[in-house]
Amino acid sequence: KYNLFADFKKIYAYNNEYLIAGTIIDSPYVFINSFIMRTNLSGDITFKKDILYNNREDLKDMKIINNNKYVIACDTDTLDRRSAGVYIIDSLGNVLHRNIFYVTDYSLFFSILSLPNSDIVFSGTVDTHLIQGRDIFAVRSDSTLFAAPIGIKQESNLVIENYELFQNYPNPFNPVTRIKYKIPYNSTHIFKIKIYDVLGKTIASYDIHRNSSSEIMFNGNDLSSGIYFYSLIKDNNIIETKKMLYIQ
Repeated sequence: KYNLFADFKKIYAYNNEYLIAGTIIDSPYVFINSFIMRTNLSGDITFKKDILYNNREDLKDMKIINNNKYVIACDTDTLDRRSAGVYIIDSLGNVLHRNIFYVTDYSLFFSILSLPNSDIVFSGTVDTHLIQGRDIFAVRSDSTLFAAPIGIKQESNLVIENYELFQNYPNPFNPVTRIKYKIPYNSTHIFKIKIYDVLGKTIASYDIHRNSSSEIMFNGNDLSSGIYFYSLIKDNNIIETKKMLYIQ
């Protein structure tokens, strides 16, 4: 028995060990995180890594790729939608690359295929809000998780876009922290980054542009110590939200 709130999703026999991936619920805070771990052939845990996300992220698939790296696909809940979150993780549990693939409010990956040239294919479903319901959603990425669409219902005009909101640094911070982001270079959408307190009140808002710097500096000099949230927003819709801690 591992944990009362653990849900195992994938298991592989690899290098005389078992590689296991799944989802664990942090019950006091109701956070859902993916995890990977290795056991010996007797079931004793030799390595474990929780892949921490600031809201809810449910692992759907995991594969072993070149140089003992792992690629995982998750159902990522970004507060107002469910998107396809993907990671590449090294054998020590360090996150090397992360991306979120978003088409509509419901875009999920369920399987992963690693190709000989190091490309990675993800497949799942997307809710297009049409009468027909969900369509096939397939993405081929390179080894850094940069991708363009390779498959979606042809009569759909949907276009996949790559977004990423990084954890602020330093965190905790006092009084200044750096928030990095990534938006598509050719996007015509309107993007903002907003800072909120724990009651959801907006305390700062930044307009960001595809030709501008890929980071903002936030000064919390007038804040009280505590937890704050920041969101990447596209056309008034939240793409992703993360948590940060201010300490005076």
